[in-house]
Parts: sequence; C-alpha cells; structure tokens
Amino acid sequence: MEEGDLIVAKQISLFESFTIPVWIFDVDRSRIYWANDAAIALWDANSLADLCARDMAHDMSPSVRTRLVQYQEEFLLGHSHIEPWTLYPKGQPRTFKCHFSGIKIDQNRIALLGMALADADQSDSETLRSSQALLLTSVMVSLYEHSGKLIYANPAARTMLGINLVELSSRFVDPTNFSELIYEVDLKGEFRAECLVNTVHGEFWHEITVQYGPDAVTGSNAYLVSETDISMRRAAQQQAHLLAYNDGLTGLVNRVSLVEQLDRELQLAKRYKQTLAVLFLDLDRFKPINDTLGHDVGDELLIGVAESLVDAVYETDTVSRLGGDEFICILRDLSSPASVAKTASRILQQIAVPKAIGDRELIVTTSIGISVYPADGDSSRILMKHADIAMYQSKAQGGNTATYFDAEMNQASETRMLLEAELRKAQQANEFEVYYQPRVDAVNHKTIGVEALLRWNHPQRGLLDAGVFITVAEEAGMLIEIDHWVLQQAAQQQVIWQQQGIFLKVSINMSARQFKTKDLLPRIERTLQQTGCSAKDLELEITESVYMGSERPVLQLLEDIRATGLSLSVDDFGTGYSNLGYLKDFPIDSLKIDQKFVQDDGSHALLKWIASLGKLLNVRLIAEGVETEEQLKRLKGLDCEEYQGYYFSRPISANAISRLIVQQKN
Repeated sequence: MEEGDLIVAKQISLFESFTIPVWIFDVDRSRIYWANDAAIALWDANSLADLCARDMAHDMSPSVRTRLVQYQEEFLLGHSHIEPWTLYPKGQPRTFKCHFSGIKIDQNRIALLGMALADADQSDSETLRSSQALLLTSVMVSLYEHSGKLIYANPAARTMLGINLVELSSRFVDPTNFSELIYEVDLKGEFRAECLVNTVHGEFWHEITVQYGPDAVTGSNAYLVSETDISMRRAAQQQAHLLAYNDGLTGLVNRVSLVEQLDRELQLAKRYKQTLAVLFLDLDRFKPINDTLGHDVGDELLIGVAESLVDAVYETDTVSRLGGDEFICILRDLSSPASVAKTASRILQQIAVPKAIGDRELIVTTSIGISVYPADGDSSRILMKHADIAMYQSKAQGGNTATYFDAEMNQASETRMLLEAELRKAQQANEFEVYYQPRVDAVNHKTIGVEALLRWNHPQRGLLDAGVFITVAEEAGMLIEIDHWVLQQAAQQQVIWQQQGIFLKVSINMSARQFKTKDLLPRIERTLQQTGCSAKDLELEITESVYMGSERPVLQLLEDIRATGLSLSVDDFGTGYSNLGYLKDFPIDSLKIDQKFVQDDGSHALLKWIASLGKLLNVRLIAEGVETEEQLKRLKGLDCEEYQGYYFSRPISANAISRLIVQQKN
C-alpha cells in the first residue's frame, strides 16, 4: 500500500467510530468513495457496496455539480464550509447542516469529506429556505474578515472570484473605490456604488452593497458584500450616451454635448480668470464634392477631416461636429492670443493635406471663424454665434483662412438675418418677378431664345438682381420653391408669347439641390400639364456639379427629363469640377461658356479648346456676358452659335421682350 493510501485508510478507520454520518464523495466520478455506518443509514443503502455503486450524477443538477467543482478548488487552499444541504437518499429529500472539507484519495486526487452535523429542524423552515436561496441566487454574496480576507462566498460569488481573489481590496480595479468603501462603512455603516471589479473572467461592472456587522459564526465584525453584474446595463447606458452626446459618423461630441462642455469651460474660465477660444469651421466647396462623388465619399471625407482636427489641437481641447460639414473647436486656458493663431494655422494645414478616399485623393480646405472669451462674449450662445459670423467673413475672403470676430461683422450678420426675414415676406407677398435676357443668333443677330432670371421688387430698395439675395435664399432653404416658381412663371409666359405669335425657347436655371429631390420630374410634368406649355420650348440650365459625378440616379433623372422633350444646357461651363469623361455620357444639348472666359482677353486659347470640345460633343455653344463688339467678333471666329450679354440687351420684362420681337420682325 502506498503512503497516500495508508493515510486515507487511517483516516477512514478514525471516521468509522463517528456516530454522525461521515462520507467521502469522489467529485470527479460522482460516486461515494466511502461511508461509515451512520452515513450508509442516512443514504438508506443496504451496504457500503450498494451505496458506492450508486451513480450520484443521475439526480445531480448542473448547479450542484458546479458547486462541487468550486469546492475542489477551495479545498486545495485548505478551505472548508458549513452550510445546509439537501440530500436525496433514494429520491427522498432530507436537509442537514453539513461540514465539507477536502481529503486526498488515490493518486492524490481531492475528494469531498462530508459530515452531517445535525438533521435540520423542519420547524426552522425560514432558515432553511433562506439558506437555499443564498445557495441558488444569482446575486454574489461574500463575507470578509475585518482584515479584508475572504471567509465565505456563496456559489454565485465563487464563480466570479475563483480561488485567487481572496482579499477585499484586490476586488476593485480602481483602488479609490476600496478607500471610499472603508470611509463610507466607517461613517455610515454601509457602502453602495457601481464599480469596475476584478473577476476570474476579467473586469466587469458590478453594483455593490457592503454592510459592516458581526459574523454569525465567530461574532467578530466582518464585511458582508452583495453584488450584481450590471455590465450589460452599463454597456447599454454607454451606448445610449454615445448616441445622445456623440456624432454618429465621426465619433466627435455633438452639439448637445458641445454646449454642455462649453458652459462648464466658461464657468472655470470665469472663476480662474482664464481665456478660451471658440473656432467655428465650415469646409470650402464640400457640397460640390458631396453632390458629384456621392454621400459615401462625402462621409469618408468628413471622417478624415475629423481625424485631422483631433490631430491639430491639444488633448485638453474639444472637437465637435455640429452637423453637415460644420465643426467647432474649444481651445482651453490659452497662454497667449498667439496660441490661438498657431492652432488655427495647424488646423488649416492638417485639413488641406490630401485624403485618400477609395481610389481617389481629395483635397479640401476650410474657413475658420474665431471668437475669444471674454472679449467677444461671455456665454456659449454668443461665442458660437460670433465665431459663426467670423467664419462667413473667411468664406467671403475665398476660404482656407481664419478670421477673428469684430463688432462690424455682427452688424453684417444682422443685416443678413434681416434680408432672410424680408425674403420670406417677399415670397408670401408675391414681390418676385421674372425678367428675361435675350439669347441671340451670332450670325443674324435675331433673338431666338431668352433666359429667365429672378428679380425682387423690394419695397424700399427697388428691383434687385438675384445675386444680391440668392445665396441667402439657398442657405434659408427657400431656393427649391423659388426655382419651381420661376419654372411655373416661365412656362406660363411661353404660352402667352405663342398666343402672340412669338416663338422663343425659354431657359430656366435649376440649382444642383433640385436634382437631389425626388419630385423634380413630377413637378416639371405637372407644370407642363397645368400651363399647356410644350416641353420642346423649354430648356433647363444646370451647373457642372449636377452631372459631374458617378451617381447613376442623376444620369437617369437627366435622361428622363430630356425624354419629356426639354433641352438641357450646362451653365457657367469651365468654372466647376470639369471631367470630360462624364460629359460624353450625359444628355447635354448645349454648353454656356462662362462670362469670365468671354471677357478675359487672355483666355482665347481656352475658348478655342471649349469650341473644339463643343464640336466634338456635337452640342451648341452659347457665350455669356458679351459686352463688346470685340468679344463678339472673337466668339464668331470660334463658330459660337449664340450669345447673350449687355452688348445686345440687359435682362428686361416679358412685355419688353414682346416689343423687341415685334421690332425685329418689322
């Protein structure tokens, strides 16, 4: 007999003399290894051989199996347990107060040594049920000595603690949580908190309650700890917070979070007499990129811009996306006014670095407006407003620059807001009017068409060109409705002229934004039906940003519009993101050469190229902005078929057009 087996035999010899039931359970094999006579009787077995032959795993629940495995791990450390257990001899439940410890059996395996200390009194049913609840509950309950050493853990706690986390202080990822626990327990006798804790499975968030009181067994003071895993709830809360306070595309803080942070920073700046700066950024010419290359590319570009912004500022600064292509940076605790300029310069440089988007390399710049506390305002609203105003000044200077706010800008902004308010009133009061500029045959100088141009009969300022207010109308979201109104007026006027025996093709400008709406074609068809205007007598003028892209829906829309009989002309050709690869695929009838090429004597080579392109594409060439006879001669030499401009006529009223045509006929 080996030495280990001899030791077991001696122990068994000792246990045989015990009057209380004693048994050894082989956890690995789920069978009784040995039992004394009292245990054989307890288990209602005929003999030890009968008892050892029973397969205890047959009626064992998974939770009981898990607890027994936990016991094995703790027995290796010399731990033991006293707790109520319900045994099932031949399927009949009997509850005992049991003592469990470990004992080595063959091959040095750890088995469970069980002793039934007393048959539990059935009258103490509440205690039994409480014990059973403690064993089966998913709440982790543990008991620690005053020194912080673990002295008890229910099965749920053992699953999370394993055999290593036996010190209360080792449970907390953040040591300050343990310090707070000691302080709160000493002060109030209880500690409640949500803490990140260590477990055998990693770090988890637990809701923890700690009470301090006497241990029921020893009478010594101990920490009773109950905890619940709230990791999923915390994750859901963090996700909800992320969605509520962060931009979904870039991950930067959003407007809600920005205002809260700026309010806090202003309070600190006021308290400690510090300065801070607000930088309002708007990307230059982002909309044409978004329109021509698609929103997916635009989104990727915005993500790249966000990363550049974060790299350009300090870690203590805040970067936020307000929406669209607008961003705000909060620069804290500025050492000097020059530090703001340095950061703004870094931002301009970082954003201008080419960004690889798919198989493209895109370059974008930004306009920055700067307001500084306390000089430019003492509230979040005022500082953001003033930075926004300064940003528009950067836009007016051509972009890719930073501008500090001053009081004169505020006056200009108020004027702009007043103009928007007046525009809305003008729309309701029918103060808009359509004027028409003749389109002239370059050979015989006869009027063969007109371009419909919007004018505003302002009650105080008189007749205003669209250039005075069209940008404000677009930013105010009014342009789509105004475009449709112009289309309606032009179609009605076309019908009136035909009734007078005047036959002209009328061209109408359509903003690029129109082609992103779903109802452009239905509105056109409805207008033709309501007015009785023939589609072949109308032409839509579009900018290059409409057709310069790879979006199949835009191409299809243009083809559908042309299928109605309308002509399509490219307005201001040569000023946008020209890509000849797209031109050949789109249903274009004519190109309108931008007036800056017509009026610039140094652009003759470019004009020749555009003329050659027109012949190659088999489209009609129309020159805009012709103001002198020399310009007209130069264009006629390039075989330009039509022109318009002040050399022949300014935009005039519909009645004036009628008189002009009559004069030409006579």
